[in-house]
Amino acid sequence: NVPGKVWSLTELEMLAKIAIEHDLYVISDEVYYRLLYDGREHISIGSLPGMADRTIVVASAGKTFTCTGYKIGWIVARPDLIVACNQVQAHQSFSIATPLQIAVGKSFETAGEPGNSYFSDLKATYTERRAQLVKALTDAGLVPVMPSGGFFILADISVIDPKHYVDPNENSVGLDWQFCRWMTRHIGVNAIPTSAFCTSDTRSMYEKYVRFAFCKREEDILAAGERLKKLNNYRKE
Repeated sequence: NVPGKVWSLTELEMLAKIAIEHDLYVISDEVYYRLLYDGREHISIGSLPGMADRTIVVASAGKTFTCTGYKIGWIVARPDLIVACNQVQAHQSFSIATPLQIAVGKSFETAGEPGNSYFSDLKATYTERRAQLVKALTDAGLVPVMPSGGFFILADISVIDPKHYVDPNENSVGLDWQFCRWMTRHIGVNAIPTSAFCTSDTRSMYEKYVRFAFCKREEDILAAGERLKKLNNYRKE
């Protein structure tokens, strides 16, 4: 979910209708289900009428407990689909350390206890970090795309003059790749080129955006913001 979109009930019902009419299965990546902002609520497409048997919900502890290195997640689906997914997983990560699985289970138990504010505190922290990064990008002259969930923000780099970062002889990567490399070297801040998530056929639709993360310490976001201000020196005239 590159732009951090949260699907509305109306949109999910429309997708579910298409899936049922055409006998499709839906793989729903819901790893950010605890990180929704501005009063939005998580709705799994698998909970909609007629979708439980044709949906594979994928979730992860990595985003919820800031432990992506654990590589621990889970799926929710009907039994035969889980068996098929297990066969795929056996040829990918194969197995995960048992102590880490136990730690994740205990973490959910503890966070879910009455009076424990972990989940709400997590959302509040990321809401603040989101605001800090949006301000940093805006002060740098970039145009942020406000995410409704997750911890990444897309920013439109159209205001930066391409003459500073584009190599006319470089055709193997998009403008966003070249911008990210240039920004790392000359500004000291790294971002993710959005075209990394699409095919070469659709690259031109997305290469004016780059992706920044706000799952960082407050002091790191503020320091990055100071560096990003130098981008104002490279804006189009």
